[in-house]
Amino acid sequence: MAIREGARCNGYSTAMVEWDANFLANSLVRAKQYDTLETDLGDPTLLDDWNRVKATLLRCWPVGLISHIMVGNVPMASLFTLWRSLVTKNITVAKVPKRDPISALCFANCMADIGEEHPVVKALSVLYWEPECSIEDFLLNASNVVSVWGRGQSVASIKRRIPVGTDLIEFGPKRSFALIMDGVTDWDMVGMRVAYAVIMYDQEGCFSPQDVFVIGDAQPLAEAVTVWLAKAAKAIPRRALDADGEAHISRARIEAMTDGHEVLEPSGSEWTVIVIDGPEIVDEHPLSRTLYVHSISKLGDVLATIDPLVQTVSVEPWSHVMEVADALTQAGADRIVRAGHMGRMRPGFVHDGFHPMRRMVRWTTIEKGFEQKYRFANYTSEQDEARMKALLGDGL
Repeated sequence: MAIREGARCNGYSTAMVEWDANFLANSLVRAKQYDTLETDLGDPTLLDDWNRVKATLLRCWPVGLISHIMVGNVPMASLFTLWRSLVTKNITVAKVPKRDPISALCFANCMADIGEEHPVVKALSVLYWEPECSIEDFLLNASNVVSVWGRGQSVASIKRRIPVGTDLIEFGPKRSFALIMDGVTDWDMVGMRVAYAVIMYDQEGCFSPQDVFVIGDAQPLAEAVTVWLAKAAKAIPRRALDADGEAHISRARIEAMTDGHEVLEPSGSEWTVIVIDGPEIVDEHPLSRTLYVHSISKLGDVLATIDPLVQTVSVEPWSHVMEVADALTQAGADRIVRAGHMGRMRPGFVHDGFHPMRRMVRWTTIEKGFEQKYRFANYTSEQDEARMKALLGDGL
């Protein structure tokens, strides 16, 4: 149902939605769940028991109620935010997006089918409400944590209405790009990998490349990408656009040609490749499989374009990744991957520069006395008590 109705509802091809469902299933294998818990919390057993950390005992407790405002452009994002909330044992209320009310409902119903009385099922509510309505106001005021996904305007609307003391986990707009360095020996393979990343969610994912920066001549990459985008248009068609979406692509093509840039395009709007000489950033990117390919002379040209909105950078050849890793991440990029892996998160990855589940739990400690000898404890409990007595005037 999630694949069939999801594709009909969100507009992505059935193949794309099926890839999404399979990715979720693969990611929620028990061992991989533990990988993610270990990445975010350090030790999954902290959710169940006290563990020794230095001179303390440490344990995580759920924060209570987490409300989730989800988005429909990347169906799996909604499901992962629910999983994070539930696996940390929180009461979870989720607003399904208008564009994709199917994925989260099917996810919840799968668990309900397994056992309606299971604590996870009882802790989860999935529903829809209109933005800024009384139900939303009630939940924002009742929540211990609010997790919000979406565009800047949507995030800002939630941010200004949550009470003081309520934590906001924010997944706002991000952009990503690819970097191609010297040493490519197989342009067809690199073009295939870049095209694969472009078609994922038709560039609507925060990890989707909107630009490719090529150190040197960009023409071989541009030509290779067009071949694979043309193949993908038949195998995994782009979702249908409304009149505004089609007009945005047409405007981007016309503006590029007016500025003297080369535009590679089919007879329709299925994809577009625009070749630019220099690191020019487009303020209003049309997405929808539109790729700007920039010919640059040095790494510094790329670094000048990085700001806090950059999430993922793919690098080819991969053998050069450590040559640029420090510069890219210091400039602001959160994540570096190989071309083609932008939407395929590996165990241990960091989401938007932080570990979300660390903010979905409450951290508590038991601090042991000086009978617990730690590396800086050079006196006994009796000596400690004698010092306290002396400070309080004992013997005066």
